[in-house]
Amino acid sequence: MAEFAEALIQLDPTQESGRKVPLKIGSLLYTLHFRVSKDSVSSAVEPIGGSPEIEPGHSGLVQVVFLDRVLDPALEVGCQFYLYEGSVLIGKGELTRRWQGEFERKPNNLNPTIDEVRAWAYDEEAWLMDQDEDVILCRPRYISVLKELVLDQGCAENKRKEILKMLKLHGIS
Repeated sequence: MAEFAEALIQLDPTQESGRKVPLKIGSLLYTLHFRVSKDSVSSAVEPIGGSPEIEPGHSGLVQVVFLDRVLDPALEVGCQFYLYEGSVLIGKGELTRRWQGEFERKPNNLNPTIDEVRAWAYDEEAWLMDQDEDVILCRPRYISVLKELVLDQGCAENKRKEILKMLKLHGIS
């Protein structure tokens, strides 16, 4: 049995979160994290329904499946939470409903090529995917290219900083 929830979320404006593109529900396997307080343990969730697209600075309803087996006990109907993409705070929300049911996970087809990773790193405005880039890119197959890119002065400065933060976050030096 899977644990599901529905929440009303409010995305922070681009100036606060850095997110420039809308949150597109159901377009890809996508992981968000709910935290009841900024220093609490996060609960990973995968959006599965609700508002098809939520622009930065706007709100929408989203249904999610919890990916963690052990959930923060404070994640009950009515609780307020912070919404993160990886380690980046992108908004807040309120849990409006919880339930249990069967869930068949979509296959994860988010495997960018090394060339796609390089193209992303050199383009200041590019988004590699509508997904937690730090989770995808810190897979073992990408580590050597990330280490190379973080030292490359031709790489977009914002991407070099992001790559360095990703590597540190995952304990990679």
